[in-house]
Amino acid sequence: MENLPIPDAPEDQRNAIANLARTCSSLGQERYQGQVTFHRRLFQAFSGGHPGPLNQKAEAWWELSLNQLGDALKQSFKLPTSPMKNPRLADEWEPYLQEKRDENARLTRALSDAEAELNERVYRLFNLTADEVKLLQKEVEH
Repeated sequence: MENLPIPDAPEDQRNAIANLARTCSSLGQERYQGQVTFHRRLFQAFSGGHPGPLNQKAEAWWELSLNQLGDALKQSFKLPTSPMKNPRLADEWEPYLQEKRDENARLTRALSDAEAELNERVYRLFNLTADEVKLLQKEVEH
């Protein structure tokens, strides 16, 4: 790393990059906190004192339909049936799940947009070619 040349960016570019980095951090924290809060609510409502963690499917609740979430909760908490088979419970949870899913998606899009802008500014700062950017992006995926 000590051989990597760091460009001397003008102050306005440094400030823009710093602000984008702070934005990414803030959005990531907000999204994570929303996910943790939803997990906590699932435990409070459905665990029945079961000490185990949510299974992988339930952990990614924002990707699930209401019925899929119910099935994942049944497995996670060793419930006799999916709690979402109860129509009253489903009516209560469906709008809540949709609201939280929409919020998670909004934060994910905002984070992705901010990260893309941050990356573009850094690529320009280093004068990377399109091929270099493509190679870097391919390496970062893995």
